[in-house]
Amino acid sequence: MMRAVSIAGRKAPPWAAALLAAVPALAAIMAVEAVRVAASAPGPLLGRTLGTLAEVTSSGARQLGLSLLVLAAQVMVLWWATVGGRRLLSRATLVALSALQAWLVWRVAIEAPHLARSFLVQVGFVLCGVTLAALTLWLSLPRLAPRTRRVAGAAIIAVSLAAAVAHYRVFVGLYPTLHSSVAMLSFLGAHLGLAMVLLDSRLSAGRAAALVGAPAVLLLAGALAPAQAKARGRPYVAAQSALVRPVVVAETPADLLRPSAPPRRRDDGPMRPDPEAVARFAKHSGLPALPEGFDLADHDVLVVITDAARYDRTSLGAPDLDNTPTLRGLVRRGAYSFSRAYSPANGTFPTEASLLSMTLPSFARTEIHARHWHGRLHPEQRTAPEALADSGRRTFWVGFNWKRVMTLRVHDIEQGFHRRHLELIWPEQDLDADARIAGHVIREIRAARTAGERYFGLVCFSSPHDDYQVHYRGRPHESDLERYDQELRYADSQLRRVLDEVSRRGGLDRTVVVVTSDHGEAFGEHDHRHHLSSLYAEQVHVPLVVWVPGARGQVVHGPTSNLYVLPWLLLRGAEAEREAATAVLRQDLGPMLRETGGAVVSEFISRQRQHATLRYADSTVYYDLMTDFFRIVDA
Repeated sequence: MMRAVSIAGRKAPPWAAALLAAVPALAAIMAVEAVRVAASAPGPLLGRTLGTLAEVTSSGARQLGLSLLVLAAQVMVLWWATVGGRRLLSRATLVALSALQAWLVWRVAIEAPHLARSFLVQVGFVLCGVTLAALTLWLSLPRLAPRTRRVAGAAIIAVSLAAAVAHYRVFVGLYPTLHSSVAMLSFLGAHLGLAMVLLDSRLSAGRAAALVGAPAVLLLAGALAPAQAKARGRPYVAAQSALVRPVVVAETPADLLRPSAPPRRRDDGPMRPDPEAVARFAKHSGLPALPEGFDLADHDVLVVITDAARYDRTSLGAPDLDNTPTLRGLVRRGAYSFSRAYSPANGTFPTEASLLSMTLPSFARTEIHARHWHGRLHPEQRTAPEALADSGRRTFWVGFNWKRVMTLRVHDIEQGFHRRHLELIWPEQDLDADARIAGHVIREIRAARTAGERYFGLVCFSSPHDDYQVHYRGRPHESDLERYDQELRYADSQLRRVLDEVSRRGGLDRTVVVVTSDHGEAFGEHDHRHHLSSLYAEQVHVPLVVWVPGARGQVVHGPTSNLYVLPWLLLRGAEAEREAATAVLRQDLGPMLRETGGAVVSEFISRQRQHATLRYADSTVYYDLMTDFFRIVDA
């Protein structure tokens, strides 16, 4: 005998189970979303909960509208299969509607162009379509393995609700359209799972009414909430919820994006040139005055970037870790150490383009590609290496080429360098890559000395970047964080080799050494991992140590940016160097410092997200440009 939902003594067919499951599934997904967002939003608990629920209900209905219409059509087809007798045709129609559901979800995901071109994404959605079709077909066959269907339905509900929460923790912030599609799939899965459970259950009319009525009241309360409540929840939902369609900038014909195009230069308005920029920079940059009589033309300059090094995992931020003894030793010898230094961005390409251009990512003439860690620095952008080379210096860059990104996906960032050597690195390989990088740096320094030339060198060590490798079997290495600490120590050991070479024959007395990082690394803080996804401190708070011959170093505790170091030095250099630094201060950094009251700015620029932080001595402002959402927190 066909087992079905029993209502008021009668057994209902599968279409009734599908109909009964729709409202509870919708309410469950929206409740999960509202609780997750409200838990992280500021303000009184009741106000933020009601406001978030109201906005999630409103935006969720729009996001899931087409899926709900297709679901209504599926219920009608299930009814048709029950009363119409054309079961083969009706089931074929069900399969087609399931494929349509998968297609709707896929269309949301591929609004991000790099997901549209991903073979794995295409295969994944084909599998999703097949799975949805199979489950819906199983629902239409009530006599087929009813007990197994009930267990499978319960498991599908659990997986769907878990996915509604967990997908925010995987590549959080990087792929918002994928997050939206997962939210849609979570709803479809919760609905199918609940329908499969209900098909093998017996419910009285009262219980059936409660099953639908309680969630319906929840949804109705959100839908009928006053406009003030929705306005209160809108900023949090827009910034954090996948049930709001993400803003995706359309592709240009060249498949490039330039949100960072230089602002128009006007004689009035907020970005007007700043004639007092040099004095303003000295006041607000957080960098000390260089020694009287210091002339950069008399010194070599070496900038060392340790990839993905966060300040609080170094021996400067956490002395007990003993991860960077060489860096700590340089500070003890008299280098400046900055305890609150921030990178201008949260990824290698935007940060290095910014550091070399001596300006913020949004002011540099860069193109941001679909994957926002790829891009191009336009040749017309004047860079510090070009000014240093024009002053007669020998310029070189020794670094790494992770998976060929720096040669295939990052373009024209090498302008101004006479020589560039990049070590090719693949994940989980090349344990000694930084040793080879250090060896090339040593050879470049020796070559410059042999030729009697002043040099500017850029060194990029790769070790702390994931995947995290084990270099010392005698040290803890079980977790990602423990292996990351090992990577920091290994990079520090290669820094020691380079500094030993610099120090030969008194070379440290005539060399400015800057040691910093392009970004930090997250290990679950704020639900993020790695980098390129947020501007929280774990991704942009970096070490900054500057050795200046003749200066008595100190620990500086005010906020600053490693972006400021090159213009700070070049202001005391040769004519071409001073001109380059002064121009960028007057046009870019000076106006920004003037308009923000001296804030240290970090930026996250992509097709889907454009964020900025303004860091002051006592507070930090987080601002989402696309949703006009901001938070102010105590520093």
